[in-house]
Amino acid sequence: MGVTEPGRSVSSTMDSAHGSLDAILHTIERREIVSALSRTAGQRTLAAKELGISRSRLYRRMEALGIDPRDVVSGNEVM
Repeated sequence: MGVTEPGRSVSSTMDSAHGSLDAILHTIERREIVSALSRTAGQRTLAAKELGISRSRLYRRMEALGIDPRDVVSGNEVM
């Protein structure tokens, strides 16, 4: 196992790191989807092709991440 901080168990260190990684991945994925939607003027089919994912996967990820393409096109989306 890896090195832990004094007073912290290996599992609590791993849980902490896991949460941070999830937050980082969430932020990156959201930023990339919003950017693709912005570049394609909100056209989800084109954005999905640009991202290399299916349109249905883009729709699912947008829903999970709370992204509304109308906000992206209007400039109201916060990354």
